[in-house]
Amino acid sequence: MNRRADQRGKKVLAEPMIEPLFDNTMRLLQSGMDARMARQGVLASNIANAETPGYRALDLNFEEVLRRTAERMESQRTRTDRFEGGLGPLDPIRLRLIEADTVSIGNENNTVELERELGKLSENQLLFGTMARMLSKKLALLKEAIGRSS
Repeated sequence: MNRRADQRGKKVLAEPMIEPLFDNTMRLLQSGMDARMARQGVLASNIANAETPGYRALDLNFEEVLRRTAERMESQRTRTDRFEGGLGPLDPIRLRLIEADTVSIGNENNTVELERELGKLSENQLLFGTMARMLSKKLALLKEAIGRSS
């Protein structure tokens, strides 16, 4: 008897042969890059308001963004049936602004320390670039794997 006939009507769980194309690493990199872009805007705003009386320097807690992203990914993973295709895209995370750590209060209660903000801006750009290169390498590996299989 045909083996297929024996299996007719039986429900089976489709086990993936390969990991999903866009795995957690890529999703974390995407969220990280989104948060870095948002932080860039906050830091640029601080620099633009360096002479504004009463302006309080703001920042984003990047580690909190990544932690919350990882928690949401885990929550989605436990609720998602693998047969339905795995994890979908993440919704945007609401970024929480915090008052930046300041050593001194400058002119007219302004807390922007220009040199410090410029340093944060440079560091943020460097880390964004690093994440972009990591994502690019991951995509290049994926492209190579697809090319080999065809």
